[in-house]
Amino acid sequence: MRIKLLTKNTVKDKESLDSNKYSIVDTGATHILIDCSDNNIIGKENDTLKPINPNEVLYVESYGNDIYCHTVNGKYKIDSRLFEYIEKYGSLGFIQVGKSYVVNINYIVSIYPLINMRYIVMLTNSTELIVTRTYLKKFKERIKGGNHGIC
Repeated sequence: MRIKLLTKNTVKDKESLDSNKYSIVDTGATHILIDCSDNNIIGKENDTLKPINPNEVLYVESYGNDIYCHTVNGKYKIDSRLFEYIEKYGSLGFIQVGKSYVVNINYIVSIYPLINMRYIVMLTNSTELIVTRTYLKKFKERIKGGNHGIC
């Protein structure tokens, strides 16, 4: 991953750079142009930018207008929308389980039912997330289709 700082005057056509290959972070007077050709996600922790491998993400959470990636190593804010994240990384095992949550099925340890057609999934870090009725059918199809033998 390469990082390059650009002043606002240097970036004349920001939209042409902002693609799947590059991520542009606006810091006020400068832009940080990050080469994401290795498909990493750019996460922010405090004021530090960190590349995150999507395969290391346990789940993604939407909280207000912010999106957070939860990994084994911590929680990072990302510049994306939940539906964009699903579209881009869904093939890696991510599926939406609630209005505000996307889970990586590769990190599910157990699944057990609740009342009212809801389920709880427990992840490897002991986090429990509820699969709501709205997303239950797609969730079951994805789990069964992945030969996990659950549900």
